[in-house]
Amino acid sequence: PHLHLDKTHTAHRCKAEAPGLSGAIEAMESDKVRWTEEDLRARMRRALRDIRQAGYAAVRSHIDWSEPAEPLAWRILG
Repeated sequence: PHLHLDKTHTAHRCKAEAPGLSGAIEAMESDKVRWTEEDLRARMRRALRDIRQAGYAAVRSHIDWSEPAEPLAWRILG
């Protein structure tokens, strides 16, 4: 499966104002103010634990990188 570890476990706090992919992208961008090192690390660990408990041996993930500087999520994932 393909997933975004930096975006996992945000659905409960990330509500789209507009429908479709554009609305989801805008909602995620708004949520990024909460993406501290502690928040990212906790959500990524939880997702990896969930994946392992579900029996997956491998998944594909990446970090969307739209800002000029290296995103914090990249370092945390590493």
